[in-house]
Formats: sequence, structure tokens, C-alpha cells
Amino acid sequence: MNKKTILVVEDEMGPRESLKMILGAHYQIELAENGLKAMEILERQSIDGITMDLRMPGPSGIDALKQIKKRWPAIQVLVITGYATLKTALDAIRHGAFNYLQKPFDIDELVDVMQKMVAKKNQMEGVGGLNLPEREYPVASPSPPTVKSAAFAFSDFENIHEAD
Repeated sequence: MNKKTILVVEDEMGPRESLKMILGAHYQIELAENGLKAMEILERQSIDGITMDLRMPGPSGIDALKQIKKRWPAIQVLVITGYATLKTALDAIRHGAFNYLQKPFDIDELVDVMQKMVAKKNQMEGVGGLNLPEREYPVASPSPPTVKSAAFAFSDFENIHEAD
């Protein structure tokens, strides 16, 4: 069985290599030093989960998170930062982060969160990948609803609340 792949997006080499060592025992690891490099990697290969720093040169972690969730909604993102505030935590979660950890983090908690993220991605892809037939409705029904996957229904919900 192939190992799942985690993308570590961190501008500082020390934390990037530390995450690679910690997670490398469980996953195949890809490394990116910024959000632009992360997008390049996502374009060319399948990624099962992402750890994302908030403060990086170029697009911030929040900006990269927004783009990732827009283009690859099933991929779960864990924000890890040394500059944790309530505002950044709320922003990260509001824009689709799976979870938020402050540096220094607990290694067991990190591994546990990554396992949950990969499982959620698999679940979302499974639900989104179901090819459910549309039901037939009586002629009297003015506008029959269509069957949507849970992933699409969720993205509609997010779009409604982003306009608020």
C-alpha cells in the first residue's frame, strides 16, 4: 500500500525539516518554502494533506489556504504558526483550515490531526465521487431538486456565508 502524501509549506528550513522528520515516519513528504511553490506541487501531483505556515514571503498562509480550498476543496489544511492569535485562528478556520496548531506543538497531537485530515479527505472524495442518479419527481412538482454530493452542498453553504 502506498503512503499518503503530505505537503509541508513552511518558509523556514528548521521547522520545515522538523515536520519532514516527524511526519516522514507515517507519510511521504513534499516540501514547499512558500504558497506559490505549494500551488506548483498541487498542480502536478496528488496531495492528501497540507501543513501551512501563516507568515511566509509572497502570499500569506491565509491567502494560500483560500486558493487551495477553492481549487482542491477535499484537501485538508493544518495551519501551524508561531504567531498565534485568536484573529488568525478564526481566519484560518473560516477559510477552511481543518485545524490550527501553535508552535511549539505536541508531536502526538500533530500526528493525530494529520490522520484525521487524511481520513476526512478520503471521506469527502468518496462522497463526492458517488454517482447518484437524479430521482424522478411527479409532473406536478414545479422544480424538482437535483441530487448533489455532500462536497458540493457544503461548498454552496460556504459561498453563502462568505457573502455575509
